[in-house]
Amino acid sequence: MISRLNTKHVTFGDCLKLFTSAPRSTPWLVLLLICSLASLAWSQTLLPKESTDYCVAIRGNGELASAHWGAFAKTLETFGTPVGAAGGSSASITVFLFESMLSNPIVAALDTTEKKEALALLFKALEPLVSKVGHDSRFEEALVGLRMIQGEITAPPLQGFLAILAHLQNPTILKSTLSKLEAALRSLQDSQILNGPAIQRLSRDITQLQQKFSIDQLNLVFAEVNDIKKSLAVFGKFNAKDDNQLFIRDGVLNFEALTNSFGALADFLSLRNATPAATLAFQSFRNACGSQTVGLNWEAIMTLKPECQNHLNQWVASYLPNYVPQANSRLHDPIGQTLSVITSTAIIQGDSVEKFKNIKAQYQRTFSSDLGVDMNVVKDEDLKFGYWGRLTDLEKMKSLLDPKIDKNSRFLSLGTQPWNKILAYSPAEPGLSAFLEYENVISMGGWSDLHPIPALKAIGCKNVVYLTRKQGDSDFCDGVAKRLLGMPELGWDFLEKDPANQADFLKTNLKNALGNEDTSSLWGRFFNIKNPESSFAHSLKLADAVVCTNWNAFDIKTDFHAMIDEAYQAPIFNRSNLPVLELPAISSPQLRFLKPSDYQTKSIDGIPVFAGCIN
Repeated sequence: MISRLNTKHVTFGDCLKLFTSAPRSTPWLVLLLICSLASLAWSQTLLPKESTDYCVAIRGNGELASAHWGAFAKTLETFGTPVGAAGGSSASITVFLFESMLSNPIVAALDTTEKKEALALLFKALEPLVSKVGHDSRFEEALVGLRMIQGEITAPPLQGFLAILAHLQNPTILKSTLSKLEAALRSLQDSQILNGPAIQRLSRDITQLQQKFSIDQLNLVFAEVNDIKKSLAVFGKFNAKDDNQLFIRDGVLNFEALTNSFGALADFLSLRNATPAATLAFQSFRNACGSQTVGLNWEAIMTLKPECQNHLNQWVASYLPNYVPQANSRLHDPIGQTLSVITSTAIIQGDSVEKFKNIKAQYQRTFSSDLGVDMNVVKDEDLKFGYWGRLTDLEKMKSLLDPKIDKNSRFLSLGTQPWNKILAYSPAEPGLSAFLEYENVISMGGWSDLHPIPALKAIGCKNVVYLTRKQGDSDFCDGVAKRLLGMPELGWDFLEKDPANQADFLKTNLKNALGNEDTSSLWGRFFNIKNPESSFAHSLKLADAVVCTNWNAFDIKTDFHAMIDEAYQAPIFNRSNLPVLELPAISSPQLRFLKPSDYQTKSIDGIPVFAGCIN
């Protein structure tokens, strides 16, 4: 009989229904006891205090990184403030910003309740900060960086450059348009963030062409122009299936400048070197909008407390006019200064380093479309998964990660580094950047570990909350791994990106979401959700709670606000029944929990709706 009560949501009305619907022969004392026990179970999962000792693992998601903000805000309001965090790729930026928020001296001094409220408010405030450019060009530059990592090629300098590129159909037209092209390149260089390796090389070679004209140099510049056209055409698409030059084509983004832009935002959030006026403005923002906005997304905040936007604007206006990057910028802080943080990048080592460097050098001389097709590592063990963090945490990972799990067996410590070095590599994934040389190895970005739950468990996190999205593991990661490791068991037809090719597109989603009996191949050991010892399934099983967003359903260019809102509303699979904090009655939306049986819910195509969140 107790199974008729949902013990996660027991109310007086539920008990009344039980009393009125129970057989008359049931003793009322038994009914009272059942209802009391169920109510007690629910009260013990909604304790008005902080959850203890939980860490947050975040799935990197490339251009959709802003979805993290909504999911993280709801996680803070639901479970309290985490004591550790992990994430690679775009999630490395998210954990950097989170650590910066914790470094804010006002936030650090708050009690546990006020702290999680202030942190949730700061994540919500990122949405209007990005939507409405602030009062200072330096802050605008930081926001351009966020937009570019999201895949929006809308910056005015880049639009002008694209307009010129569209007309360059042959070397003759190029020759007559060199002065206009050079002027457009200067605009990109002025923006810094858009002055990536491809732009720098083109600018250098145009200068050489003008100093000493030759047909060979003209043809080289024309080839570079076409290469940039292709780079921009696939920018942020993360398509490992169709892009043979994915690993070796230089991008338009300057990741060093991009990192500096995130540093400016981090300094702002942390009040690094803030004036008394800026500190007071933040205090006013928090006091007016902290506890009063718990349970509300930014749209609801604007309806109920529109003055919060004014307080935010005043904080921006008081901080940024006086902002100059200093030697003690957050970027120069070592990872893990405030809490345990782990972030990652894929590493190529051994004989594969020279092989890859040679192919890239040949491509940059010839731009031949035949190059880049064969980018398999020389040996399987040449692919490692590198991690940055506190040295003590990395030692624990090395000792305690289960080596039977493929990704764990590839562990490589990258030590403790400052954030400016980490953020120049982890977000620089194929599709945004060519591979980068890192000391004596090669970095290929943080796609390698998108479910870093085992890493957090290994460093001592008792409980881990995982911020992720529905569906099986990433087809982009499938494709990158296939290009590096071969994976003959995974045909390219299973990596179709275009929904118009419905049959192949469905194959991709079904294979990753449903899995199969393959436990021995590389795909089976990496991605197979049905294999309990695959990297994906093993990691997901270790998660104590999963915030299950649907961010893949959104186009960042048109659905920016809707995506953040959906992530804030996302249901939670609370596998370990972690204590959760009661939200105010005005919460928008109300908290939703998933049950293990919800995995059986299937879409019209037969794909489990909550695959990737429940296993």
